[in-house]
Order: sequence, then structure tokens, then C-alpha cells
Amino acid sequence: MSQFAPAAHLEDAVAAVAKYDPDTMFEFFGHLKQLPEMCENFAKIFTTLAVKTHDELPAAPTVVALLEEMSRVSHMVGQAAQEIEPGARRAHEHDLARQEAPRTNENKWNV
Repeated sequence: MSQFAPAAHLEDAVAAVAKYDPDTMFEFFGHLKQLPEMCENFAKIFTTLAVKTHDELPAAPTVVALLEEMSRVSHMVGQAAQEIEPGARRAHEHDLARQEAPRTNENKWNV
């Protein structure tokens, strides 16, 4: 039996996200910044599978084309994901400014 179980691996990721509880919103923003890379890695799965299917498996060319299309669409999702972190930063500009450019003795604000 193959060790490649894509659905099971992704179920593990979904379970990890369900338990996700960042210590701070700044940690959360750092994770948002990683979303495009996550999508690109997902696209690489389809690219790699398409190449292996083409080179090593007796599958119809249509199967390879479908995998390549999934890779292309996943790359587009990765491009869209590039806007998530900057958009979140714009939405929380005031909150982030208090941490990234604090006023003198900002810590005296017990917020």
C-alpha cells in the first residue's frame, strides 16, 4: 500500500487549523503571510503528480492535463492569497501601529 494519502494529510491540516489559537494577533498576521506559500506548495503537489503520472504511469494524457489544470488553478489561488495579509494589515492599521510604532511608554495603556 502506498504511503501517499493526500486526503488524510489534508485532514490532519484541517484538524490543526481547527485547534489553532495564536498567542497574539501579531503571530496570526505572521501566519497569514505564509498563506501564499501554502497555496504554492499545494500547487506543487499537482505539478509533481502530473509529471509522475506522465513519466511513470500508464494513464491517459487527459489525466495529466487535468492534474496540470489543478496546478494552474492552485497557483491562481496562491496569487489571490497574496492579498490576505496586506488586506488584514490595512483593516487593523491602527492596532498594528500601536505595536510597531509605539508611543513613549505605550505599555502604560493596560489594554
